[in-house]
Amino acid sequence: MPSPALSAHAVLERERARLGRQLQRLPPEWLTFRPAPDEWSMLGVVDHLERVERALLDNAHHQLTQPPSVPDLRAYVTFAVMWLVMSSRLRIRTPGTAGNVAPQVDGLDLAAVWSRWDVTRRELAELLATLDRPAVSVFRHPVAGRLTARQGLAFMAVHFRHHGPQLARLKAAQNRRRAPRP
Repeated sequence: MPSPALSAHAVLERERARLGRQLQRLPPEWLTFRPAPDEWSMLGVVDHLERVERALLDNAHHQLTQPPSVPDLRAYVTFAVMWLVMSSRLRIRTPGTAGNVAPQVDGLDLAAVWSRWDVTRRELAELLATLDRPAVSVFRHPVAGRLTARQGLAFMAVHFRHHGPQLARLKAAQNRRRAPRP
């Protein structure tokens, strides 16, 4: 029987596969369309999702070389608040302390970004399969702080879903652009 972490990873993979199918049905120019110079394209959102997961994974490798630590009450409360905010439809700026998770603006290719995300998700599954202490901090979020594997996966899920309305807005904007004008 798979661990709860690997089961949560499987849910993430199903959601990502659904997104991939939706994106593949769209014209390529829709994927790179940016409604304004300071806004992201659909492909930019996908790039951002992969970059966030890669940053968390890279940090997890570092965290696991440190002496084990268990998140304290403050970390659990901070995570709960962050989860509630991410569950809302509020637009949230990427924290400045988050590192290089902002999407690349130009020159993105869905196949290349998706291939990177495949590698990230495979490495994440490999890491999760090795974890034997569920209450130990594995990930570190720039705002929420130390996260257990379960919290890290919950963050990845809520972060993924948080960007759903943004993708829907971008698709709607493209539908309006292509609709005939009276």
